[in-house]
Amino acid sequence: MSALCPGGASGGNAGGPVRLLSWLRGERGQGIVEFAMVLPLLGALLLIFIQFGKAINYWIDVTHVANEAARLATVNAPGVTDFKSAVCDELETGELRNGSGEVDAANVDLSYLTGPTGTTRESGDPVRVKVSAAYHWLPFWNIGTWTVEGSATMRLERATAGNNTMDVAAASGQCP
Repeated sequence: MSALCPGGASGGNAGGPVRLLSWLRGERGQGIVEFAMVLPLLGALLLIFIQFGKAINYWIDVTHVANEAARLATVNAPGVTDFKSAVCDELETGELRNGSGEVDAANVDLSYLTGPTGTTRESGDPVRVKVSAAYHWLPFWNIGTWTVEGSATMRLERATAGNNTMDVAAASGQCP
């Protein structure tokens, strides 16, 4: 048995070009290369999921605030002097109140609709509140915008014809 080749092979080159070629054809490091190829796709998918989750959260928030605002308007908001500010204060996130790079400040739209008797602002007539904001998908790439909107319509419990605190022009507009 040869001292240079422990496997019993006699003589020859124990290293050399044959061993180098077999080492180059090996599969060591293949997992790292495949992971490096898939990592950008996983990162993009994660970013899309986060953006979609934020958009849904904003949509839930404006829908909830629209329902609360409609209820506030139907009872003629006792003690509320500034309807728009009261509605904007109900927004869960400061981004919807003040705006940010991803979402514009919310808009509040209060409207009294004509009731079944042809009147407006009388007991039983409908009032509609719409809260909306423009959501920008991936703003650093400027992919597009989606209008996140919540709307609620309820019937007035008390007549508001003589009440100037619920003036439509003053109660509608963009949050401060």
